[in-house]
Amino acid sequence: MGIPSYVMIGTFLAVLAGIIYALVGLFRLRKSRRQITTTEEINLLSENLLTASSGILKKEEMERSEIVGNLSDEGLYQERHRQLSLPQIEAIAYTIRAEISEGAKKSLWRNAVVTFIVALIFFLLGYLLSKS
Repeated sequence: MGIPSYVMIGTFLAVLAGIIYALVGLFRLRKSRRQITTTEEINLLSENLLTASSGILKKEEMERSEIVGNLSDEGLYQERHRQLSLPQIEAIAYTIRAEISEGAKKSLWRNAVVTFIVALIFFLLGYLLSKS
């Protein structure tokens, strides 16, 4: 089981935010009137990177605990579904099919109207631009 993509993206964004924060801090210090030594710059950058890394570690820990919580909830969910009888499963399937077909009809009409309006707008734009 690999690392989920949202964890990798979140980690990347947190590291990127930490680096940007560190760079902004360095640019602000350079604009100040006093002279900064290389040692002070290194110390400041180290502090900013430590802050960013601790934030990343906290975020990863929260994401992992959330994943563990989701897995335990999923286990309870599966246990409940194993106890359903065949008539109950058929009733649930019938209800879901009815809701899906109703939603599909609404979606079909909505898409047809939007497509017609967009086509009409582009037709009128083409007609008006060809006249000028």
